[in-house]
Amino acid sequence: MVRDLRKAKLFPYFGIKLGTLNGFAARGFRERKRFRAYVTRVYRGQPAGIAHWRRVASEVWCAHDYILRLRKRASRTERARLQRLARKGAYRAKERERLRAFRAKERKRRGK
Repeated sequence: MVRDLRKAKLFPYFGIKLGTLNGFAARGFRERKRFRAYVTRVYRGQPAGIAHWRRVASEVWCAHDYILRLRKRASRTERARLQRLARKGAYRAKERERLRAFRAKERKRRGK
């Protein structure tokens, strides 16, 4: 089933292209029961039986959901990293000015 899903250019039930998980989730696969019903209908009459394909559909759905959560977490991490880098430049400039003022003050104090 997984091979069939990966090979398919178009899902007849949802009419979406496979290949990107964003497309996979964006247009109707959010509803797990609809996906399960689609798999049940498509694989009806197979020797493995409907219960088997429902379990497989459930596993595929869970894997898909897990991948989406990992992508979301990775994007949050990347966004935080970029924010840290942006703050780092401002911190360095401020610290450079503080040290410059401190050194000037020390030179004045020693010069007296």
